[in-house]
Amino acid sequence: MTQTFISVPATKEELFSITCDKCGKESKKEHGLGTTMEWTQYLSISKLYGYWSNRDVTQGRYGDGDTIHIDLCQKCTFDVLGPYLRVENKNDY
Repeated sequence: MTQTFISVPATKEELFSITCDKCGKESKKEHGLGTTMEWTQYLSISKLYGYWSNRDVTQGRYGDGDTIHIDLCQKCTFDVLGPYLRVENKNDY
């Protein structure tokens, strides 16, 4: 069997902006010296739920086969999750 390969240009997606799902604050990625620090401080979570997930469609809850997504700015991360976060401080930077 003979296989022939050709080069195909790859398409690359790059995140350009992110919006907080709680407060609506948008941060755009800027290249070069203008890069904002806020851009790097967003928390993004994506979670796919598989078999045996708790699901109650009458209550609008997620479950088997659903994927949830959330993006939170730094302030909203601490407002929403602050009491539950386990913070580890590494002062090695």
